[in-house]
Amino acid sequence: MATAKTLVAERMRDPEATRFKQNFQAYRTKQGDYIVCGTLNAKNAMGGYVGYKPFYVRMRNNQIEAFKLPSETDEYNIMLNNVRKTCSDAAAGMLMVGS
Repeated sequence: MATAKTLVAERMRDPEATRFKQNFQAYRTKQGDYIVCGTLNAKNAMGGYVGYKPFYVRMRNNQIEAFKLPSETDEYNIMLNNVRKTCSDAAAGMLMVGS
């Protein structure tokens, strides 16, 4: 979890200000990747926190292979629903990833 938090925070505008909730779930795929689902709050370009949002990260060899986080402009919750579905599929063991 520590590696996932570090790698995700590095992708944020202000890594040191990124806040994570402790509701992480981690899954291992049949291909050996790790799926980590959680919730974070990060700062926007104006320097204000945007509110907690769910995220998904797929890791392989301690590197991020895929990362999803709804943006402030996700007006129709398309990415939000995508993150939730991906995490739900991972929890059910139904997530298939390419090599």
